[in-house]
Amino acid sequence: PEGQILLQRASSSAPGEIPVSVSTPYFYTSPGVARVNLALQIPSTAIQFEKEEGKMHSDINVLGIAYNLDGSVAARFSDTVTNDLEKKEVKELMKEPFEYQNTFNIAPGKYNLKVVLSAGGEKFGKIDTPLTVPPFDGKHFSLSGVALSNEAHPVSELTSQFDTQLLEERTPLIVEGMEVVPSPDDHFSRTDKVALYCEVYEPTPLVNGSPKVGVILDVYDQKTQQRVYTTNTVLVNGFATEGSPVIPVGVWIP
Repeated sequence: PEGQILLQRASSSAPGEIPVSVSTPYFYTSPGVARVNLALQIPSTAIQFEKEEGKMHSDINVLGIAYNLDGSVAARFSDTVTNDLEKKEVKELMKEPFEYQNTFNIAPGKYNLKVVLSAGGEKFGKIDTPLTVPPFDGKHFSLSGVALSNEAHPVSELTSQFDTQLLEERTPLIVEGMEVVPSPDDHFSRTDKVALYCEVYEPTPLVNGSPKVGVILDVYDQKTQQRVYTTNTVLVNGFATEGSPVIPVGVWIP
């Protein structure tokens, strides 16, 4: 029943009452197929808890639908996040925004992505955002979408969570033993340590460090469109795995 309600809200023109932030970086898994690593955020104060069997219980229901430009459905996912917490754990949860991640596959193309969610009570969140995935045939030098992040962890510290993500097909972004957690928002504080994750696709096999593959990062002021920072060419051969055309790249942004 909750899924049907969310589907109706996705089709409706009514805006949501819960503010939602979302990012949708994409990464190619094979020619003609991309994986979208969706990251979403809502205020934790929007989550409604009820006492059940001595615990504070909440269900956060999420529905995402990517529509073709003609209105047909290209991809979709649905999920429920269940929390059963002690009162003190609820207080800790309320200190930070609630973040959610999921992945789904889609063909390259132009889409309209709608994500709706309920967090208990009558209020719901809704966001409508364009999603454009360029063509990819696996035969040419290419670049994925870009994920920004202010959260990275050694994979060794997250073994149990990593296994759960694999079981639930929520593919994490891993580079040199670190998991980069995509940020659902593109706003960061000056004190945040911000990383950029992307994937370079080099169809020519790398042999003895050749050909050399690199990336250049330019940062522009959004208001003036003036370039305020640039790197030299950052060689990424060191990130490559022999025999794989996919080169995961992680770069810190000063």
